[in-house]
Amino acid sequence: MPRSGSCMPAVIALAVGLVAGAAPAHASVLCKRMGGGLLVRDTCKKHEQTLGPVQLDELGLRGPTGPIGPSGGGLKVLDATGAEVGLVTSLQSAYYGEQSARVVSEMTLPGASGPEFVGFSVSARGVTTSDYACNGYYGIYYRNADCTGDPFQTCDYGSCSSATGALLFTPVSVNTDGIGCFVRGGSEFRRGDFYHLINVHGPSIEAATSQCVTGGGTLLSPAVSCGNGSPLFCAQCCAFGHSVGVAPVHQVDFSTIWTPPFRLGR
Repeated sequence: MPRSGSCMPAVIALAVGLVAGAAPAHASVLCKRMGGGLLVRDTCKKHEQTLGPVQLDELGLRGPTGPIGPSGGGLKVLDATGAEVGLVTSLQSAYYGEQSARVVSEMTLPGASGPEFVGFSVSARGVTTSDYACNGYYGIYYRNADCTGDPFQTCDYGSCSSATGALLFTPVSVNTDGIGCFVRGGSEFRRGDFYHLINVHGPSIEAATSQCVTGGGTLLSPAVSCGNGSPLFCAQCCAFGHSVGVAPVHQVDFSTIWTPPFRLGR
């Protein structure tokens, strides 16, 4: 038979658990006998009282809420030495099994007055690199009509801003040599006429050339055949861009900061 008295502390603990937890379809309930004893049954008998949250509070079985404990550490990426690479903001899996993470790390970039938050991508093999990094998604701009000199990246698509502090973090893209490229914007922002390095193509040499020079661009080399089967001619063009918002591209060496392989940790 169920007993009361000596098992009271355990019953109290169980009672609180029953009330606080999510009850299954056939959960037990806490029953109070006429003599004051507490019992755990599937269903209380006729002469017993079923205790709910209100009755438990009246009996003093639950104390006041305690202070909130410290928050746990977020999911991080660590290198082979255990050094923190960055805090994970997203996880991704590619078609061919390559997993990657987007991380945010705090570091002092070249030319900065102090540490700032930097965003970049990593995998188990290390910092994710790309052949297209440092070229900008929308290409690189130059002051010179032959697309030489200091490179600039357009800010007209949200990658940088004319306002200081407009972005939460600084995105960094890393090329296959381990060199990361980034732009600051703010006081470095410029709006004016710049030249954009692009590729042009057409069904003939004349058509490819016309695509470049018609808009005020300069063909950097003669158009050459680049088609398989059908006639196609390609060339590099330094195209003219009017009133473009840009910021200078800066570099940081990511190749020696951390030691692969990388792993997740807390």
